[in-house]
Formats: sequence, C-alpha cells, structure tokens
Amino acid sequence: MTIETYTAKIAGFYMLLFLFTSLLGIVEICNRIRKNKVIWAGFFPCSFLYSIFGFFSILTAYMAYDDVADPNYWRYQDWTLQDFILQGIRTFLIWLSIGISLYLLSEWNTLKNKRRRKRTKKVMEKIIDKKFRGMIYIVQKGKVIHEWASGFADLPNEIPNTTETRFASASAGKAFVAVGILQLIEQGKITFEDTLGTLLDLEWNAIDKDVTVRQLLNHTSGVPDYFDENSMDDYEELWIDFPNYKIRKNGDLLPLFINKPMIYPKGEKFQYSNTGYVLLAMILEKVTGQPFDEYLKKNLFEVCGMASTGYYALDKLQAKCANHYIYCADTDDYRTNIFSVDAKGTGAGGAFVTVKDIVRFWTHLLEGRLIAKPLVSEMLRKQSGDGADAEEGYYGYGMWIIDNPSGKDFAYFQGCDPGVSFLSEYNPNNGMISVLASNYGDNVWKAMRNIRETLYK
Repeated sequence: MTIETYTAKIAGFYMLLFLFTSLLGIVEICNRIRKNKVIWAGFFPCSFLYSIFGFFSILTAYMAYDDVADPNYWRYQDWTLQDFILQGIRTFLIWLSIGISLYLLSEWNTLKNKRRRKRTKKVMEKIIDKKFRGMIYIVQKGKVIHEWASGFADLPNEIPNTTETRFASASAGKAFVAVGILQLIEQGKITFEDTLGTLLDLEWNAIDKDVTVRQLLNHTSGVPDYFDENSMDDYEELWIDFPNYKIRKNGDLLPLFINKPMIYPKGEKFQYSNTGYVLLAMILEKVTGQPFDEYLKKNLFEVCGMASTGYYALDKLQAKCANHYIYCADTDDYRTNIFSVDAKGTGAGGAFVTVKDIVRFWTHLLEGRLIAKPLVSEMLRKQSGDGADAEEGYYGYGMWIIDNPSGKDFAYFQGCDPGVSFLSEYNPNNGMISVLASNYGDNVWKAMRNIRETLYK
C-alpha cells in the first residue's frame, strides 16, 4: 500500500464524519431558526475536532512513510516502538471519533425527544382543563411524551397525585376479566358458545340459562342488570336498601339481579351490562377454583409487571391508594366515596391501578404475551353495538371501539363511579397509549377528546 492510498483512506474516513456532523448541525440550525429557539451548536465543534483528528492521523502516517511503503510493514512482529506508537495514535483517534459519532447520534435523538415532549407539553397545557385533578399519562412507541399530575390523593393531608398513585378504575376492570376469560378459551377449558347453564350451577329463575360466554363478553346477553345505566342515574342509588359493605365478592351481587326477568331475548341487541361481567368473573372462579382477583393477579398482573394493580377492599386499602372524592354542593366541600361503591371490586369493575401499570397492560396485550394475537384482534374488533354514539363507538370484548374511517380503529376501556373517572385508549395508527384517571370524577372524556383532536393528527 502506498502512502497516498493509506492517507487517502484516513482522509476519506474523517471527511465522512465531518460531513455527518455538519449535516446534523445544519438541520439543527434550521429547526431552531424556524422555531426561534437558541441553537445547540455542539455538532460543529465536533466537526472541527474531526478535522484535527484527521490531520494528526495523516501526519503520523507520513512520519512512518518508509514503514508504510514497506510491504512487510503490516507484519506487526517486525514493528519498532515508533511503529506501535504511531499506529496506536491513529487507532485511538479513529475509535475516539467513532465513539463521538455514536454519542452525537444519541444526543440528536435526545434533542428530538426533548423537543417533542416540550411541544406536546405546550399543546396539552392549552387543551387540558387546569381544574382537572388526577393523572394524564401519554406514551408513544415506548416513550413518555406527556405526564400531567394534579390534585391530591389525600385531600385533608394534601398528599399529591403522582404516577405512583393507585386510582380506582371502576368498570375498566372489565378489560381484565375479558382477558382472563379469553385465556381460558385459548387453553380449551371453555368455549365462546358455552352457556350459563353448563358453566354455573345456580337457580336461574327467569334468566335464560342458554346465554353464551360470547354474549356476556360483548353485552348482548339480555341478562338483568343490577345497575341499569339506562334507568338509574347514580350508582349510589343501589345502596339505599342494600348496604354496600356487603359487596366483597361476585356472589354477593346475586340478590340484586337473580330474581329479575331478562331485559330482552339473548343475542337480540347490544346493551351494556354490569351483571354480564359479574357472571364472567364467577365463571373464571368456577373453572379455575380461585377467586377471580387472585387468578388475575397471577395470570395477568404479575405477567405484565403490574405490581401496583389489584382489587382492594375499601377498609383495607394498600399504600398509595388514592381516596376518591364526591363534591357536596350543600356544604361546599368533599366526602369520600366509601359508602357509594362496592366495598371490594368484582367482575364488573373496581380494580385499583397506576397509569404506568395500564401502559404495561397494553404493551403485554398487544405483544401477544397475555393471549395470542389472533384473540387480541378479536378483542379489539367491533363485536356489537351500532356506533350511534360516534364517540362511545362499538364494543369488542371488554373494550370499546371507535370507528376510524381514515385508518385503524381506536380501542379504549373506561370506568365511572361516584368520585371515579378513568379512561385509557390505544391508537394503533401512531402507537400512542393515553391513560387518564381522576379521583374527583373529573371529565376524562373531554380531555381524551381534546387529545384525539390535537395529537392524533
């Protein structure tokens, strides 16, 4: 190899690095000028540094000219001390240059992420009601792009809400029960077409015992609902004649619906049913021989790493569980909801969750680590409903589905109880997962609507 060939290779290597960093620097300047921001010019000093490295590398090559020109030079056994020193300098400079390039590329990605988060924060500050109390947590492709915490988890003691706060999620727990049932179907322990009469040994009275698992999952069963959202305005009405502290397991709800007639013939139409998911949880318990919450803890929460999620009795709440507050207009203050909801969650809902745990749930579900991906697709597909309310949408299995004519449909699950509002949505078109929770019953639906209108475009 001639000295000209050798130095040309060195010069070419550094020229590529120089052009690489200069290009990043130019793009950075354009971004900053366009947004009237201060320029981060770290790329240009590195470009200059590469020029110096290149000069010294070529200089050391010329200092060893005689050796380089010698065909035997590349046999390191014949090198002198000077050869080792000069070659060592060149090698060090080359690897140092590569290391700096990798660092710059990392810094470039960091700058882009910081800019994106800052831009999202500004947008969110404009669209989120400043009076919203709770957590809003948005992740896109594994990266947190917005985090909003407001209000107190414990109002009298002024303990703030954080990403570690465990919020009640009301009916959102139906998504967990649906996954548990789909796991049993996947394992061949039950089928979609199995019926209430074959799975649960109960006195069904006027309830059709031929209602199927599929009809329970997609709310087309027609079974009487112990809390009929079409005729009852407030969940608290349930406890006027029946103390809420008696509700600590699924079977405790039987007296509230077992003697009622069917609302409509099975399979005739969609009508949201809390009873349907209580029965699904009872099926989980009958087939597995475990309380449904213990089954979900082992086969869902622990699998997902959802260490802060669980079903807790209101008189045995775990650390970092938020109190949930109901506004009292007559006294202009707040009371907790401990006399307004079930003493412990059931198949109809009631899990305590953190926003980070919900992201873990979505991630594991979508990756097929809870149920196989074909079943995930069925879960997130329109199974029932007519979409008359475009924002509410259709229903899958434990999930609501919003029709999206311009792309893939959005999937979400939600919950609402006195003092509780929760919603989490997945947008498959941009990989965005949003989690919104309020322990004051604040309007998560309005906030999510604003997120769709601004961040989905």
